[in-house]
Amino acid sequence: MASTAEAGRGFQWLIGLPAQVASSISELRTGTVLLSVPLLDDVIQVGAAGPLAKGTIEVAKTPSAMVVRRTDGRWLQAQIVHQHVGGFASRRPVFSEPVRSLRLQRVPQADASELWLALPGVRIRRNPDLVQLVETITAFGLEKQRGCCRLPQAATPM
Repeated sequence: MASTAEAGRGFQWLIGLPAQVASSISELRTGTVLLSVPLLDDVIQVGAAGPLAKGTIEVAKTPSAMVVRRTDGRWLQAQIVHQHVGGFASRRPVFSEPVRSLRLQRVPQADASELWLALPGVRIRRNPDLVQLVETITAFGLEKQRGCCRLPQAATPM
């Protein structure tokens, strides 16, 4: 799927998610799941370790859509955290600007494959970061739906 970058403002089109992530999204049951997320400076941290403030996101899923939003009504921003040797961590924002919600839409395919798209209005910096965010949310949502809530201490409850 093609996308364009607007002079440093990020990507703004329909962004297709990889087949493995699309399959996981489809596997989520219809309904709403609340997930605890680590926050630093009011931004969701993906891959962070250690004691951080907590927030809650709502993941609302139907057969054809998934919407992620914060339960406190604040704007949604996430950072991908990369831990480096020596304890240094770099953080990269997922969205060029915070968003009210992240909306994904399932698009039927003639070959019956799964295609999930991030809807317009969400500007991202890098497609792999959006994929990692959605993959993390989906993985923890599936674990919660399956009743597996005790994760290793090092895991980030996303």
